[in-house]
Amino acid sequence: MKMKFLLLLCTVSICACDSRESSVPNYERSERERVESIEAMKIDSSTAKNEMNFCISNRNEILAKASISYHDKKYSETLSDISKCLYWLDNDVDLQSLVNKSRGKLEEIKLVDIPLSSYSERLFVIRGAIAADPSLKQKYAAELGKLENKEKNQVAAEKRVEAIAKRKEGVYIGMSAEEVLASQWGKPRKINRTIASFGVHEQWVYGGGYLYFEGGKLTAIQN
Repeated sequence: MKMKFLLLLCTVSICACDSRESSVPNYERSERERVESIEAMKIDSSTAKNEMNFCISNRNEILAKASISYHDKKYSETLSDISKCLYWLDNDVDLQSLVNKSRGKLEEIKLVDIPLSSYSERLFVIRGAIAADPSLKQKYAAELGKLENKEKNQVAAEKRVEAIAKRKEGVYIGMSAEEVLASQWGKPRKINRTIASFGVHEQWVYGGGYLYFEGGKLTAIQN
């Protein structure tokens, strides 16, 4: 802790100071700006020293107050109780755990208002809750698995639609067989050929559609 403060006071080592933004919660912009001010030495050394000493000396009281807020389900207040000192007590496991749990609870509260049919919104919030508090992963494991499967299927469906659109854009009526083979459609899975008195009729079979040729020229596109 003393080393941290000495680094803070040393003007020649401002650029050498490690960024500590990763240790600061992202839940409050003003707090992030305060930390950036500390690290950029925009806050005078006496103020920073007083703040550091206060947090170290009153660590137990700060934790006790925040714990009460947490048990009273006042999660935003819990974060507020801790935020000012988390920078100086960044290695404090108890404080960080309480922060993580509070952030997870706030995400869970959001989940209550999101209908089950809104799978993408629920997935986003559940992932956010688990990121904040990894202990929630087991609680939401079943729903998370179902939602991720829906997301996977949705992405696959969108890719199929996109592929069909690209294939349709890649060919046009009147193209020769050689031109089609060189297009985005490429080589078909199968060719059904009919020979009649009027000539050769071909149906080229693809995964997402069919192309029809008369006399070697594309006459129809079916998706």
